[in-house]
Amino acid sequence: MTISQKILSSQDVDTYDVDKRKAGARCQGPAEIFRDHTLTKCKPICPALVTRTVWKKGPPKINFLKDGKPFWVWSAILILVLTVIIAFAPDMLFTTEYNVQISKFSPVMKYTIFDLSKYYALTLVIFMIALAIVGYFVEINTVAGRTPQEISYMAKEYAFSCLGVLFLLLWLLLWRVFVEVNYTSEAVPVTWWSIGVIIMQFFVCFFWLDTAMFWTHYVSHIKYPINIYAMSHHFHHLFREPSALATTAIEPIEFLLSVVFVRCIQFVFPIESWILDLLIWLLYVIFSFVGHISPESIGNKWMGWDSVGLGFIKNVLNDTEKHRDHHLYVRCNYSVVLFSYWDTFLGTAKTFTRKRNS
Repeated sequence: MTISQKILSSQDVDTYDVDKRKAGARCQGPAEIFRDHTLTKCKPICPALVTRTVWKKGPPKINFLKDGKPFWVWSAILILVLTVIIAFAPDMLFTTEYNVQISKFSPVMKYTIFDLSKYYALTLVIFMIALAIVGYFVEINTVAGRTPQEISYMAKEYAFSCLGVLFLLLWLLLWRVFVEVNYTSEAVPVTWWSIGVIIMQFFVCFFWLDTAMFWTHYVSHIKYPINIYAMSHHFHHLFREPSALATTAIEPIEFLLSVVFVRCIQFVFPIESWILDLLIWLLYVIFSFVGHISPESIGNKWMGWDSVGLGFIKNVLNDTEKHRDHHLYVRCNYSVVLFSYWDTFLGTAKTFTRKRNS
């Protein structure tokens, strides 16, 4: 078996009851890119018509303990590390102060890890409350006849989304304490030039975040020669028919990759940390929420740009339907934020025609 055949056979092409795909229906992904060695030779190999039902036999079964193993392992590691530090080096958490600069316009301030963790804990609480309220009104309150099994399924999505954000905030905290601490400087005065620089940084980071999150997602689907998919992204795809409550039900390893991919631009350009943080929450989290809205919820009224008369831009902008296709077919539509031009460029942008069973 050649290397390209190994790559092709190793890709995650799942079959299950909800997805009624034709035999041999596959979408392009990393396999085709590596096989052809050039991006221009990629050919579409997806079916033209797909018939599927929504939770025909009830929601997919997710075992909270068994399937959530990645979270429990990392939680155990975190608890063990904290226990060791508190027992043998408590000063590292409670006494040692680190340089923290919120913005280039603000002075450098001293914080301990314990002091900083309070702000990140507050962010986690705000996220949990916001996701619970918005998710309830979008997925439960507006849908008549939700069964207890569906409610239980969504409760698990919500719990794992909160755990995912917990580790996202942990990685962001560690990056700020151990990496950004080396890039502090004296506060600069606020001038028209500096305001213009901030606006330019917003513009650059807007596209950079889209690019970084696409490639994080793309890389997390690779299964050969290293099975990154199993280590970082397999759990998220257990939610084959996700709701908006599965927004951040993502393994800690993938969020670690996301933080590194997004933040590495600071090694090249003096990007403000607060701009990256703000765009992560405004763009990534919000668009991820929209991308996971279930078709039977209120979000079904807005499943794509066609529904609002903007179908001519759907080839460059992401929408809910595209990400749902990704969950159904796995190896297509990797874009997770606003734009989908990387999918178009790599040949992984796919659309499908469905007929829904009543």
